[in-house]
Order: sequence, then C-alpha cells, then structure tokens
Amino acid sequence: MRYISALLLGISHAVAYKSATNPITISTAAANSKAVPPDWARIQCTDGGILPTPTYGDSGSIFTACAQLVIDAPVEQVYNAIIDFGSYPKWNSFVPLVKPRDGAVLSDVRAGLPMTFHSAGLAPFGLNTTTDERVTVLDLPSYPRPASALVVWRFDPALGATLIQAEHPNILTHLHNGSTRYISYETYYSLGSVAVQLLEEAKLKKQFVQQGHDLKAYVERMSA
Repeated sequence: MRYISALLLGISHAVAYKSATNPITISTAAANSKAVPPDWARIQCTDGGILPTPTYGDSGSIFTACAQLVIDAPVEQVYNAIIDFGSYPKWNSFVPLVKPRDGAVLSDVRAGLPMTFHSAGLAPFGLNTTTDERVTVLDLPSYPRPASALVVWRFDPALGATLIQAEHPNILTHLHNGSTRYISYETYYSLGSVAVQLLEEAKLKKQFVQQGHDLKAYVERMSA
C-alpha cells in the first residue's frame, strides 16, 4: 500500500498504497509468477534497512516500509486472509476497500490479478486515496503444513510506470508453536520515490504496523 503524489506525474491525482471465513484455494504451480528465492523466509524487518522484492530485487531501491509480528494461527489461515481481498472491509483500517479492475473478479485470485486499493491514513484531511495494484506472486506449498508462504503485489499505474516503482511482499513463516511470523513490507524504487520518502515514509510505516495488528486480531478471532 502506498501514497504517491501525482504532482510527480504532472496531473492532479493523489494516489495511495493498501480471512477468510471461506478460504480461497490456489494452485501454487499455476499461481507463481516468479520463483521464490530459497532464503526468502529468512528476510526480516530491519531498522531503516532496504529489503529486496521478487520483481525488482534491490537495484535502484530508495526505501522500505516494513512491519513484523507473530500471529497465533497457522500459515494457511493467515495466507487465506491476505488473499481474500473482498473481506478487507471487515478488518483492514489501512486498505478498507479493494476493487477489481479490467473485468477481473476478486475471488479469482491469481498472478496478474489487477486491483484498485482504496487506502486511508496517508492523504491529508482524512481523505482516502487509490492506487492500481497487480498480484505478482502467490506461493502456498501444497504439503499439509506449509513452512512458509508468500503473497506479493506491485504498484501498477497507467501512467508514470517508470517514475515510481514499488512492490509489496507478505512473507509468512511457520513457527514451532504453530503460530506464524508475518512480515509485510513495501520497497520503493526509481527517482520519483524520493518524494514519496520525504512526504510519506513515516505515515506508511505507521500504517503498515497498524495493518499488521488489524490482520492479527482478525485471524486470531476467526481461528479461536
């Protein structure tokens, strides 16, 4: 999720970055858009550190907003909550609404799914903002108790695609007590992201942390 000032694009457009009671089942083989690095689950938030993403790596990165916590529920339950985009109004105070684009259906979760995120807490005067996003990676191993899972989407603007680039991995790792380590971050790339960093980095980090706590409360309530 992200807030991007469209003054950078020369238009008056404020842009912004980012279960399931009925879990959604995804075929890993069909869903993966890129191979997940073997050490992906080892990534953790670091204070001020920049983290790589599947599409862009770390070349040209400007900054990362990251949140990390432990959710007392299995990996697959957290995964299903994240990809159940239609249920975001039930729990997500950062991204309270997700709408499909280009004739897509939100319940048809797949790599390439185009969406519009309606985000809160970034723009002034309490206004919600929107960004177009596209799912890039879905990885939930098919064996009975997955050790890790990965859900990723990226900023997918109609204009200015090279001016600001950003991608948002959600890394879920099984812990020995049956809980899940949740790491959710977004890394920004290209020169236009310098303005985003100056204007919105602190707000983004705050909202990422809040989103993590929202997800934790929702999933733990559903699995109780």
